[in-house]
Amino acid sequence: MEELARLLSREQLLLELLLYKLVSLRQLLTAGEGRFLHWAAEEVERATEKVRTAEINRSLHVAALAAERGLQADGLSLSLLAEDAPAPWNMVLTDHRRDFLRIAAETEATLSACRRLANAGASGVADMLDRLAGPRAEVHAGAGASTYGPSAQWDEPSAAARISWHL
Repeated sequence: MEELARLLSREQLLLELLLYKLVSLRQLLTAGEGRFLHWAAEEVERATEKVRTAEINRSLHVAALAAERGLQADGLSLSLLAEDAPAPWNMVLTDHRRDFLRIAAETEATLSACRRLANAGASGVADMLDRLAGPRAEVHAGAGASTYGPSAQWDEPSAAARISWHL
């Protein structure tokens, strides 16, 4: 459990960093500072790659935990792990779950705002956001980001669903 808590803390930190980069991008878009958009877009992409790497590491560890407990990794959620964990790990995992849900909601809102601003005039950033969150038509239709999911394959959940990881 200690290793899972460490991996979740690392992933949470990286998600906060990604959110920071998205907020910075939103501010540049709002200010009309087009000359810095390519740098901001590159920073968002680097932060996204770090999150994906952390997701893979967490996914591998959860699969190992599931195997130890005779459970299927696909059906294992952070909520179920928290329910099954002894004290104090149950509270640690519950706190991570709450924080992941908060970060997911903030990331969705910020990504949506960036999308609206990018569609209003920054097509280069819109293209980067397409790579991050899927084509514009999908985002407006309520579909989400194409991500490298816990199954070590590209998935199509929303950013909130990806971040929440079966919360």
